[in-house]
Amino acid sequence: MQLPETFQTWFSTTSFYVWMAMVRVRADPNAKHYNQGIVDTFFQDAEQKIRASGIKSGRIVNDTLKDLVSSFKGTVMSLDEGFARSDAALAAAVWRNLLPVDDTVLQIDAIVSYTRAQLQILDSYDISMITTGQFEFGPVGTSKR
Repeated sequence: MQLPETFQTWFSTTSFYVWMAMVRVRADPNAKHYNQGIVDTFFQDAEQKIRASGIKSGRIVNDTLKDLVSSFKGTVMSLDEGFARSDAALAAAVWRNLLPVDDTVLQIDAIVSYTRAQLQILDSYDISMITTGQFEFGPVGTSKR
């Protein structure tokens, strides 16, 4: 899938992968701590990218980060609901939060299959692999390890 190389694409795509890691970590008794670390790292990366784009004003950076946090929370809630309900609901969440509004509708089924496969793979990993970043997601278009 070809997505434009923009900050928004990076943020949306990374939100999706962060959500998958968070889903895996939720089963652990220390999930709250681990998920907070994952999210903190994600937003540190976002802040770095914002500043690297030339934005110097701390107020603008902070306002942008607040908007991104709100967007991320909505994405997580939407993906969680889709994951829990059905492939159709997950497809709708992917459509709203990840894909640009063009001819990508045919790719949604593949992304839903990829998502479920990656979550199953993550579930097989020891929690320490997730919390230390000792894992990789498979390339899009694959559904097996």
